[in-house]
Amino acid sequence: MWVTQLAGSFKFAEGPFWHPEDYLKISDIALNRIFQIYLNGVMHVSLHNRGGMCIRYKNLSDMIGSNGLALDSENNLIFCQHGNHSIAKMDKAKNIT
Repeated sequence: MWVTQLAGSFKFAEGPFWHPEDYLKISDIALNRIFQIYLNGVMHVSLHNRGGMCIRYKNLSDMIGSNGLALDSENNLIFCQHGNHSIAKMDKAKNIT
């Protein structure tokens, strides 16, 4: 068994899961982004500002991003939204409810 680092430079990476289409999906709570990372090291932001739609106020945590990524039975992305204090679903058309 071996371990390979696919990406770095995250502030607070959480909620990883291996997508059936062969890539890793992770959240960075502090950066408020969800990333897709492929085995060849290619990485891109798949969602930005989806953990919290709020503007930072002094009483809010700096950790307003998403976390806890999963797929439901219809392959919709389910994720926790720290900043919005909610659980969200993104469908294939990228509609978020």
